[in-house]
Amino acid sequence: MSKRPSTDAPITVDNIRTFIDEQADFGFEMRVLRALREFGLTCEHSGTYSDPVEQKIREFDIRAQIQVANRNIALAIECKNLRPTSALLVSAVGRQPHEAFHDELLVREFTHSQNSVQLARRNGAESIYAVGDMVGKKIDQVSLDSNNQPKGDDRETFGRWLQAVNSTRDLIFKATAPEVNISKERVIVPVLVVPTNSLWQVDYDQAGSITAGPQLIIRSSRFLNHSWQVPMMRGYAGETVGYTLSHLEIVTFGGLHEFVDSWRTHFSR
Repeated sequence: MSKRPSTDAPITVDNIRTFIDEQADFGFEMRVLRALREFGLTCEHSGTYSDPVEQKIREFDIRAQIQVANRNIALAIECKNLRPTSALLVSAVGRQPHEAFHDELLVREFTHSQNSVQLARRNGAESIYAVGDMVGKKIDQVSLDSNNQPKGDDRETFGRWLQAVNSTRDLIFKATAPEVNISKERVIVPVLVVPTNSLWQVDYDQAGSITAGPQLIIRSSRFLNHSWQVPMMRGYAGETVGYTLSHLEIVTFGGLHEFVDSWRTHFSR
């Protein structure tokens, strides 16, 4: 009869290396950070923010900015280093007209120490999200159970992309801060980055029949329609404006360059 290993056994360097190679997310996070900087984005790495729901201090992975003329696109990025034994499956349907929008904050200097904030909703050709394009409505993390059968569990991935959503509220408030002190448009977007070849999508029609897939993809989006309230005049109590996060962006490491280019191209028109 084999002896069970002692739970008091000391950690070895091989244990640490195995953890780094197989479980630690930091290496993947650093590769994402390096790629974004190589694409010309300004990045902030591994800071903290106050969770607006649970009022707890949280860590964010990466905050990045894309500057296109007078428009600043702020990305709240969380990285999920899925193992080769797991995959992310997006179940998608055609985007409806009421879902085809994104919001922008119009920040204008009001006084030397105050900015005024207005909301602009971009629909139709002005929006990066087109009517009819496939949009995610459910995300599952798929793996195999002990009998080698597929199982889905969205709890762990849900917690990660929810952190990106909650982190955007802090970015929205920073976008309206007096120190901005210039006129500009701000777009704030939550982003989940996963490894290459780990993102799958299956497309449905409105009747629930599969029309395409499942197939490997490099990026997708999930409809959110989640709003944060921000004051219209920073520093004064009173009227607020609701900034709506219309979508969560889901991007593979291999799709990061295409993702950044698509946003730059759309807002350069």
